[in-house]
Amino acid sequence: MTGAMYSAVAGLRAHMNALNVIGNNISNVNTNAYKASRYTFLESMYSNVRGGSDGTTIVGGRNPAQNGYGASIGTIDLDMSTKNFTPTGINGDCMINGNGFFIVGDKNNVISNSSDLKDMLLTRHGDLAFDNQGYLVDGNSKVVYGYLATEKMVQNAEGDWVPQYEGQPHLTAMRLPMTVKQECYVFTDDNGQVFFSADKPTAGGTIKAQDVYGKEKEFKIKTGPDDTTADAIDASEWIHKEVGECVSPGYRQIPTAADGTVVDTDPWEFADATNSTFLSDSRALVDNISIDEKSGRVTATTQNGNVVVCGYIAIAKVDNPNGVSHIDGHYYQALDGAGRVHATSIGHAVQNSHAAVMDTTTNPPTVKEPASLGWRPADPTAPGGEGSGVPGEYEGILNSGGTTLITGGLESSGTDLASEISNMILVQRGYQANTRIVTVTDTMLEELVNMKR
Repeated sequence: MTGAMYSAVAGLRAHMNALNVIGNNISNVNTNAYKASRYTFLESMYSNVRGGSDGTTIVGGRNPAQNGYGASIGTIDLDMSTKNFTPTGINGDCMINGNGFFIVGDKNNVISNSSDLKDMLLTRHGDLAFDNQGYLVDGNSKVVYGYLATEKMVQNAEGDWVPQYEGQPHLTAMRLPMTVKQECYVFTDDNGQVFFSADKPTAGGTIKAQDVYGKEKEFKIKTGPDDTTADAIDASEWIHKEVGECVSPGYRQIPTAADGTVVDTDPWEFADATNSTFLSDSRALVDNISIDEKSGRVTATTQNGNVVVCGYIAIAKVDNPNGVSHIDGHYYQALDGAGRVHATSIGHAVQNSHAAVMDTTTNPPTVKEPASLGWRPADPTAPGGEGSGVPGEYEGILNSGGTTLITGGLESSGTDLASEISNMILVQRGYQANTRIVTVTDTMLEELVNMKR
């Protein structure tokens, strides 16, 4: 008879755990981007009262007789499906419409492959804004990670103008572009690579300039429009940058070795190859922030009215999104059970630079491999020879698929209040029924003790 009491106690414990899940869901009914938990019950262990047997040519078979000992919580998993949009009217607020997570963390994380992404924090809560240092952060001061590359607009084979990148996209903490502290001149070489120089170009002369990686190169300046010197630059095409004007995001790796050797673990920074500074003096420098829903492109309107591109928001895709582990607040990590983490871009707006690109310097435009453009392949076995690549490029940038962004609001809570209240009633009645088993068993034991009278 005491077996029934053990089963009832196990049932009480299981229903109390279920009520804890329901209570947490209901308490977060108004928590933006909250993902509700779901529980399932599991039958507990069984004891064999009588074993089963197969039939013979003479007698029939017999089923096993087993007796269970209660129930327990089988699973508690997350519902990571996309929920409703809650408008806030704030430009920086952003909701992921589809699968995926924002990648957030500290400023100095170096991401070179998917295993590094497993150490990053993932979130669905997109309350984004620039802090006083120019970093794009969420509401808890975690820095948002995205793709940075100097970009230009080029015309593809279909005649559409699309962004193309100077150098490989770099997955890093997103920060506002720089303002130039000194006058400089900006130009592109025959391959479309951006170079900067503080010296004014003189027709027929030479000039030294640096690219966004800080690598210096010497150029000849054409004597005029009829000069056909190979690799020479037309002085009329140089763009003069005034002091304080924004330049597109570029980046370079800072060598830590005394001889200037660059290795993959060296830190990265924005660079325009001249004295420059971040737009970081105050939040007042940014009048407005805009996030493109189809590409994740972040632009900001600056103090002088310029609209500058800050980069593209990265979206992390997890093999098993329901298997992520809740860390704290809005944050998750792809620990055991979640599988691999992949870096993606919305609408494949940011692609691997080791893919074929359109060269618009020829007429008609032609497709060229990156090795011919002087870009460093991340894969040592890739065409063009060995190269160190860029963090965030090792395994490639995937397409986010159907995932897009919805700006001007946040994702609502995943709690379905009607379902939770109904489940609470069922759990309450289940708990009540198990208490009745305890009281009935107690009454029967009392009768057994009273037999001695």
